[in-house]
Amino acid sequence: MTDTAAPTPASGADPADDVWEQIARQVAWLDHHNGAGEHESAMRLMKLSEGVGEVMRAYTGTTGHNPRKGVTHERSDVADELCDVVVTALVALHRFTDDPRAHLDRHLVRLTDRLGVRSGRPTFRQWLTAQNQPGRWNAATGVGTFHGPSALNRGTRTLTGWTTAEDLRPLLDDRHLLLLLDDAAQEYEHATTPRLAFRPAPTQETRP
Repeated sequence: MTDTAAPTPASGADPADDVWEQIARQVAWLDHHNGAGEHESAMRLMKLSEGVGEVMRAYTGTTGHNPRKGVTHERSDVADELCDVVVTALVALHRFTDDPRAHLDRHLVRLTDRLGVRSGRPTFRQWLTAQNQPGRWNAATGVGTFHGPSALNRGTRTLTGWTTAEDLRPLLDDRHLLLLLDDAAQEYEHATTPRLAFRPAPTQETRP
């Protein structure tokens, strides 16, 4: 698939560059030469199917399954073709989102949360299950308060087959619970996402 992946500009790419910067240059190169219409979007998606075929062709070549050809490829050839598919997918991704990097990051979070393998971070369901603050009623003022995630936890205990907030959403048909879900999802992200610690800027010594 080497000759069918998104072409690299003639100037080449600096290996030290960020991956997304290299992809963005390839997208700009393709847009300049091929345009940016719907036909071009379809062609870039078609490249993915072509690329998967190249992967399987290379893999078959490593097994020698074709007795007439024998072993024609190495494992590194399969790796190269897989890389071509990844690049082609990232190039195509630019056609369907304004921020492909952020979109991929969010999608990876959803996938790893669904599997429960994100290091040190509970899944949304695990976090929600731990929310058990009772509601409070002030008899003097006649005003009650409740903890939204805890209320959502109590209202969804009988539901099965979900792990993430997005899994849970289509299972809810109560507008109140849907509003609680939106708030709980934000609180979950705030509570479980590591925050960067910034060092204070060094102070400059005042010269006399």
